Amino acid sequence: MKRNLTNRFIESIKPKPGKRETVFDTRQPGLAIRVTDRGHRRFYVMSRGPDGKQKWAEVRDGNATVTSLARARELAPEGLARIKNGRTAFPKIEPPVEEELDTYEAVRERFIRQYAEPRQRTWKETERILKALPWDKRLIEEITKKDAIKFLNDLIAADKKATARVTLSWLKAMWRWAWRQDLIDFPVMDALKPEDFGITKVVRARTYSDDELAELWRATGKLGRREQAYVKLLMLLGVRRGALRGMRKSEFDDLERPTVWTIPPERTKTRKSRETEGRVYKIPIPPLARRVLVPLLKGDGDLVFPSPTLKGQAADFGTPYRLKVRDASGVADWTAHAHRHSIATWLQNEGHDEYDRGLVLNHASSGSVTAGYSHGYSLDRARALLDKWAEHVAGVVAAEGVELLA
Repeated sequence: MKRNLTNRFIESIKPKPGKRETVFDTRQPGLAIRVTDRGHRRFYVMSRGPDGKQKWAEVRDGNATVTSLARARELAPEGLARIKNGRTAFPKIEPPVEEELDTYEAVRERFIRQYAEPRQRTWKETERILKALPWDKRLIEEITKKDAIKFLNDLIAADKKATARVTLSWLKAMWRWAWRQDLIDFPVMDALKPEDFGITKVVRARTYSDDELAELWRATGKLGRREQAYVKLLMLLGVRRGALRGMRKSEFDDLERPTVWTIPPERTKTRKSRETEGRVYKIPIPPLARRVLVPLLKGDGDLVFPSPTLKGQAADFGTPYRLKVRDASGVADWTAHAHRHSIATWLQNEGHDEYDRGLVLNHASSGSVTAGYSHGYSLDRARALLDKWAEHVAGVVAAEGVELLA
């Protein structure tokens, strides 16, 4: 049906049960009014697209339904033209995107993504610490020292001094980063000092005596094959816990007689340093360490210490394992990291300088202009030092009547 549509005529159209009434406008070709069986009235345009198929579209003014005949006639030509060109007749208008506010949550996410993650193996722990702060929706520029002091004092009151110390450290780092990014006017958290909260820095100076080394070696006989190898390799190589637990067979020069283990940059602490970025860490394998290691390099899978429960992941060697070693050895405060202190201290007592100790521990050289130009690695020197240390351990263990290999 076609009619010269008027407002009076549109209102006079009676709904018909189970039927939809459509009337085209003779004044504006392609425009029609539809009345449903429930009495709803809507303006539509109808045309054919580039494919020749008939297309219908409700006339809309932006995202709003059009109720005025005059406005429907005004909008119809553009909608019809868009249908003929294969486009949406009346596209939905998206609301303008509001400018992102520099909330604590937004700045924290950027800080983790741009600063912490590229530099830290443990960036997820940093993220967890910073997420614990209850400031997500607040603008970072409005967060004050007083807010931080309250949060830190609450941690101290809950006997969580270690958490408070780490939280303060990362708060200061994040605020300095935000200042460099011009997100705040001044890094106000720098004014806070650990001593103001009674937080003392943890100094890790624990070393193992020869007797304790013998006890630890003996205690490994009470552990599983891979568990005991883990302690022995920590003792003989002095590597960091994360580097050892992620050890892969593909990182050795030879599986039958390995002489060099190459740790990739992503598992070395020095990867966060600009001077050492991308540097691998080559560890020579002393004969005693080779005897411990070779049995683990047989069989399928690339991981040397695979998780017994999580396929494709490295074993955890976390708190339960640490307690197991302590109970078995009687060394009540055993930690993996103290082996590095033990090696460094022994080398120092043997007259070796800082360069030698740093070579064994994979500490980046710094403090001189020359260090910035030096990119080599004295593998033979490192081998001589680790061989000397392994011979000392073998002598201590054998003197105590302990078998070198369980």
